[in-house]
Amino acid sequence: MLALLIPGPKEPGNEIDLFLRPLVEELKLLWHSGVRIKDALTNTFFTMKAMLLWTINDFPACSSLLGWSGKGYRACPNCNEDTPSYRVTNKFFYVGHLRFLDASDPLRMSLKFNGQPETRPAPRHFNDEDIQEELLRKSGKHPKTLKENMDRQGFELNWSKRSIFFELKYWSSLQLKYNINVIHVDKNVVEGVLGTSMMNDKRRDTSNAREDLRNLNIRCNQWLQKKDGFGSNISKKVVDNDTNILGLKSITITFLCNVENMRKAKEDIIRVLCKLELIYPPTFFDIMIPLVLHLPNEAIVGGPICMRWMYPFESCQEVRQYIEKFKSEHPESDKKTEFPNWFLEKMEIENSPEFHKELSNLSMGSQMDVYTYTVCIVNDVRFMVLSRDAKRTTQNSGVVAVGENGEKYYGQLEEIMEVQCPYDYSTVIFQCKWFDTGDIPDDNFISINTE
Repeated sequence: MLALLIPGPKEPGNEIDLFLRPLVEELKLLWHSGVRIKDALTNTFFTMKAMLLWTINDFPACSSLLGWSGKGYRACPNCNEDTPSYRVTNKFFYVGHLRFLDASDPLRMSLKFNGQPETRPAPRHFNDEDIQEELLRKSGKHPKTLKENMDRQGFELNWSKRSIFFELKYWSSLQLKYNINVIHVDKNVVEGVLGTSMMNDKRRDTSNAREDLRNLNIRCNQWLQKKDGFGSNISKKVVDNDTNILGLKSITITFLCNVENMRKAKEDIIRVLCKLELIYPPTFFDIMIPLVLHLPNEAIVGGPICMRWMYPFESCQEVRQYIEKFKSEHPESDKKTEFPNWFLEKMEIENSPEFHKELSNLSMGSQMDVYTYTVCIVNDVRFMVLSRDAKRTTQNSGVVAVGENGEKYYGQLEEIMEVQCPYDYSTVIFQCKWFDTGDIPDDNFISINTE
């Protein structure tokens, strides 16, 4: 397609559209008339057409591409003008997650959060017609400073421009235009939680944060006191005389979820965030925290996360050595745009000593077909899904997984799926229902309600 390096000591910000202009012109050509190319396999010519499905980026890049400023009262592009936010001591924080609960939920009437019940409706869903109307209301001048953005009132929303991608006729009709890279959200949220709990250099519970509670006149039991601190005692992975956590790394959990599971996940996320509001100071809730709320919606529309994140090229340890090699050989090249093709070419050379079938499989990605089964044999053990076990006297749907520290997790197998990959590789995935067993007694017997 188009690979480019944007010169200069600073990122282009809203002026990124100038650099995207050649790409957009090519996308217009590929959508309207297409290009005539040759199929090397059949030795025939055909007209290829293509479209931009979505972008994958971190939150600052999303702000530049979307044209929605990620700062100020309305920093969340999904919540738009309904973004729940407050400003204290020249800082913005994003609390008020009770608002996302159902109107009849009794937790909305709790006075523990700010002394008042939550009566505001949940943030609205803004469709394309709403967005286009907002863009028409935009004055056309985007703020040059953060202060100008903070002082916006009324209908002067966070739109700083009309994205160049709207020139593509199909762009407005796409339900999911921008994917927030899950890795970056995960990293920021985890660092915030653990950093604050461990009171290390990434903590967000400071004397100013406690003073904010006093200024807001909420949670007086957490107001700053002499020699006050805020932290939990995490005994594992902590070195004496050091408040930093060792061995912290990103992990991948492979699973496939249906729409109902994602909706349930969003409900659970809302309640977790509400509970965190009672524990952490308001300054803990920067804009990265509420972004977690919208990840299930992205999964419902966009499908499996493997197609919508940069994990294989940013965090996979097996690929890390190739990333370092690419950087050393091409120090001036853009890793995000040029490394995937470079990596694919490396893995396609089967006679090369670097060739590895599994890494080659990773470079090409998985197929979209997923096969489901009711029975699967693993290590000579037969597993059956719960729905099939319900009709049998013998039971084979029980599963157990052992954690890093030897702890055991028990559950029931609900679905067996197989993801097909090149080179006849495949991955079998178990979707399970897990149970909270609590402390298991010495005799290793415990009663669990599986309903």
